[in-house]
Amino acid sequence: MIRGFCIGGRIGGMSVFHSWDQKLNYHPHVHCIIPGGGVSPDEARWIAGNSKYLVSVKKLSAVFRGRFLSALWKFCDRNELFGNKAANKRALYKAARKSFVVYAKQPFGSPAQVVKYLGRYTHRVGISEQRIVSFDDGKICFTWQDRANGHKRKKMILSHREFIDRFLLHLLPKGLNDTETWKKDLL
Repeated sequence: MIRGFCIGGRIGGMSVFHSWDQKLNYHPHVHCIIPGGGVSPDEARWIAGNSKYLVSVKKLSAVFRGRFLSALWKFCDRNELFGNKAANKRALYKAARKSFVVYAKQPFGSPAQVVKYLGRYTHRVGISEQRIVSFDDGKICFTWQDRANGHKRKKMILSHREFIDRFLLHLLPKGLNDTETWKKDLL
């Protein structure tokens, strides 16, 4: 149950965390499916939310920012974040002053289609071998999709060191994939 959204019932959802974009740059984001309502406290009926969105995107952005940064702060206090603790706390303060962006849209198909779409993200890595075109003379060439330019497929060439550095940015730190830790910290 997500606390803080009052529709008179319990809501749920599912999400997948990603930390990369098409060029393997660091781009943390979450893909989520949140139903448009919840189950009544007696679990006897469905309570529909707003027909447009369950909550306003602006409110969702603020709540997400608060919960996410609060969880990171707890990890920082327990010395479970990589890097310098003081620098991490300064970064968290800086992030707290920024707006977070939540992009929400109506489902683009049936509930089964939406779950199938999100399911494709659960076992992805930063780059699949199909996107790697070549590895020659210490340089790796791979394809990426330029969404800003008509979804055209383009090629990028990086030194093997830059490629590995970018790829390693997306390995999850110990504890980040521990569901029980996140439940305790976020709920």
